[in-house]
Amino acid sequence: MSPDRTKGYRLRFPVRRFLFAAVLAIVVYLLLSFGGLVMSGYKLNQQAEQLRREIALLKAENEALQKRLSALQTDEELERLAREDLNWVKPGEVLVLPIKQQEGLSSAPQSSNEASGKDGYPPNWRRWWALFWDR
Repeated sequence: MSPDRTKGYRLRFPVRRFLFAAVLAIVVYLLLSFGGLVMSGYKLNQQAEQLRREIALLKAENEALQKRLSALQTDEELERLAREDLNWVKPGEVLVLPIKQQEGLSSAPQSSNEASGKDGYPPNWRRWWALFWDR
């Protein structure tokens, strides 16, 4: 080829297509990045709302405990707590505890000798088991 023929040739590199693809890739990248930020913000807002609910519950529980504490600072409430919950008695009083009839401890004898004792009741170990573990 002669030098004057090469002057008229231009490179057939598609510059417009390359620029369009580059701009498109940048726009897609920016959209995906923005979408990721939006999702992160949404998750953070959800966590913040959950923490606000927990704080409200803890404040309500704290308020109830404060009321209970102030009530327990009175002599009447302390005596009620000691008598009802801790089964304390004053000197000269007698403590009477009712025994609840449990389903497994009926007076009817059971058919198996292992399941019932000589008197028709379950053996002591079953009564103790029922007392402590069957609730």
